[in-house]
Amino acid sequence: MFRRPDDDFCGALGGGRGLMKFSVVSNREEVSGHQSGIGISIAKLVLMTLCGGVCILRTLPVVLDCGTDNPDLLGDEPYLGLRQLRVRGREYDSPFPLHTFVEAVRKLFPKATLHFGDFGLGNAGRLLEKHRPEMACINDDIQGTAIMTMAVITTAVWVVKVESLDLCTLVYGVGTAGTDMVCWEGLIDIADQFRDAVIEGGKSKEEAIKQIWLVEKQGLPLRSCSSTLTLAQKTYTATDPNFASVDMACPSDVLA
Repeated sequence: MFRRPDDDFCGALGGGRGLMKFSVVSNREEVSGHQSGIGISIAKLVLMTLCGGVCILRTLPVVLDCGTDNPDLLGDEPYLGLRQLRVRGREYDSPFPLHTFVEAVRKLFPKATLHFGDFGLGNAGRLLEKHRPEMACINDDIQGTAIMTMAVITTAVWVVKVESLDLCTLVYGVGTAGTDMVCWEGLIDIADQFRDAVIEGGKSKEEAIKQIWLVEKQGLPLRSCSSTLTLAQKTYTATDPNFASVDMACPSDVLA
């Protein structure tokens, strides 16, 4: 079944420097540690080749094995991955494996783009923010979701001939449970994309934020509950007195 490797990271690093242009790296955190997870990185690179024109010989699929919380895999004899519970917390933030890998890519392939794929709730957003100043990197679960949503909104506005500056946007489902494949950072980034579009149209940041509402499973996040909210959510919290008599768990009541 496993007669040949699907990828060769060491061989790529030992080859010609600067040739790699695009790499997808995953820690398979959002796929429950399903087998090797390399198929995810390969599939996303195939899309980059088919749709983006990136030469397949200049791509590199990578999986960082940080363990798995899947009990079936831990007890599966043919499983080739690290047989331990997934690394988290301080141990995950140690230099190895992620930061060592990013540093290697940055030094050996300074013009390459690094694509983070299927990182979990606690890591996706913060790792993107950490490494984005150092090199070109993206996360499709965050930015890709937001870009596609903004494209749909822009098209809809053009079709119905409505000014986007006058729109009020409700982003539904920005809780912190993190059980969905698309993590909450992607939904927050939708709000950020819309905010930036309104600002580009001539409004201030404060005015743009007032046109955006977030609703999670507990309802509309209010400033009085800021201690339980993430930093990204706090940007869009509502003022309590304005919603004293509103059913905050109902999106239509919030917009009304």
